[in-house]
Amino acid sequence: MNGLIKWFARNPVAANLLMLALLVGGFLTLPTYNREIMPSMPIRSIRVQVVYPGGNPAEVEDRISVRIEEAIHDVEGVTNIKSLATEGLGTVDAEIETNANPQKVLGEIKAKVDAILTFPKNSERPTVELNKFRSRAIQLAVIANTDENSLKSIAEDIRDEIGKLPGVDFAETVGVREYELGIEVSEDSLMRYGLTFDEVAQAVRNSSLNLPAGVIQAEGGDISLRTRSQAYTAEDFAKIVLIKNPDGTKIYLGDVAKIIDGFVETPVLTRFNNRPAVMINVLFTTNPDVVGVANRVKKYIKTKSTDLPDGVELVGWLDLSKSFKSRVNILTNSGLGGLVL
Repeated sequence: MNGLIKWFARNPVAANLLMLALLVGGFLTLPTYNREIMPSMPIRSIRVQVVYPGGNPAEVEDRISVRIEEAIHDVEGVTNIKSLATEGLGTVDAEIETNANPQKVLGEIKAKVDAILTFPKNSERPTVELNKFRSRAIQLAVIANTDENSLKSIAEDIRDEIGKLPGVDFAETVGVREYELGIEVSEDSLMRYGLTFDEVAQAVRNSSLNLPAGVIQAEGGDISLRTRSQAYTAEDFAKIVLIKNPDGTKIYLGDVAKIIDGFVETPVLTRFNNRPAVMINVLFTTNPDVVGVANRVKKYIKTKSTDLPDGVELVGWLDLSKSFKSRVNILTNSGLGGLVL
């Protein structure tokens, strides 16, 4: 080391040329660097998900999660398995050993899951994929002094459009309640048509409507159907047939019950500048470029704002590209200071 230092001291031209080469090389490679706040971290786990329409958490665990766990527990390269059963959705995460090949383990797990023939008939096809580390680029606020249903619908449309922008891997709404459809049945109505409450609840369960990831809860004269999307309205449920008479006449759910569109009664209240709002997180994984993604989203906000209904406002905030630029400025100033010295 001392010899190298002495050589450069005796040959200042070579030292200056080396420094110049390093500076030029740094400037030339600067555009190729990932522009992100936090470096992407490899997540060594595989996620298996199965949508089970109408299944409550206990049913999902018994008919979905347990069967997946039993099928993949002996896959080579898997260390730990954990599962989560929620309304209409079973999720199983399998951690991968450090020395294992993730793609090989993924293929073996997919083969094991595809071989399961005992899933419920109305469950959807399993999805098997490597978990990804997602970074947030920016958060948006959809603001409007309107009813909750309209605000949620507008926010979900905006979310879907943002999810299609280049560089955006995923967009999610935050601070919204799930739809819930309430069915109120009175004892007088049941007696009038010779029905029991359990028969009405079962008719709803057996209806031809393909209920999206929901669960029917029946307690004391009320039925609540919780769904992740408003694919069906009160009018659709009102047409469910409860009784078919010999003369061809039919008794519909709408004749017996009061059907109300609404939301789950959970303490969710999101406001922005003291107005009702829905937040949208914009996330990315591949080709990390927080500045590029944030700029495209801000351009979208400017264009979309001209097409929104009166009273609806779209605002970008928590822009992490600003933090990135601030850090780059600090690094640049420090580098220039060091160069001067």
